[in-house]
Amino acid sequence: MSIFEGFKFRRRSTWVHNLDPRVKLALSFIFLASSVSTFDPMELAFIMVIQLLFITSSKSLRAWLRSLSQLSLFVLIILISQIVFGTGVISAILYSCRFVIITSTVSWFFLTTSPDDLGRSLEAIGIPRDFSFAFTMSIRFIPVIAEEFNSIFDAQRSRGLELDVKGFRRRVMNFLPILIPVFVETIRRSYEIADSLETKAYGAYPKRTRWKRLELKPLDKALAILAVLYVFVVLSYRLGLLAGLIRNT
Repeated sequence: MSIFEGFKFRRRSTWVHNLDPRVKLALSFIFLASSVSTFDPMELAFIMVIQLLFITSSKSLRAWLRSLSQLSLFVLIILISQIVFGTGVISAILYSCRFVIITSTVSWFFLTTSPDDLGRSLEAIGIPRDFSFAFTMSIRFIPVIAEEFNSIFDAQRSRGLELDVKGFRRRVMNFLPILIPVFVETIRRSYEIADSLETKAYGAYPKRTRWKRLELKPLDKALAILAVLYVFVVLSYRLGLLAGLIRNT
């Protein structure tokens, strides 16, 4: 469950944490779209360098590395599958790098953005309140369920539950004493949240007020301008390459 360490918000006093969540959301979307839509090593390397800058500046390098180590199996599977199916070693490496960049983009965003700020940013861009609230609550539930799983896992192991037995069927059956309490605890927590929302009259008023308003600071505006320039440069670069290919053909 340490894979979720790289996606769990940690409150820090850094310039990355203090950025406007709308700017961070836009930057994450730009990085995701850029990494998914290119195989250019230079573009991928540039995006990765920017990701590392955000991760190190937010003092989240250790959590990111711990999560990345848990994802190494998926990176290896992508690498081997691409080589086996004949796309070539270079292409396999690029696919693996893209996977790392995508997970890094999601990681630094959630490491530096609280669920409350995420909900405010989603509502600011026009997402309905109920949808943004449901999304942020699901994000809050992930680390809670992970911690609950770890505690129940340790408790069952201390009671003599064997999980390293041979045979897929026996191993699945031995995991039931862990999964069932986690499932029951998740349902219990959801009922508690529903009762809490009802007692606080959630949804009683169509217009909801917030104690903290989102305001763009000078650094937010500067990064927004740099993001627009980055998109313009990337599109010009790719269209130039495309025009050159059309000209050569």
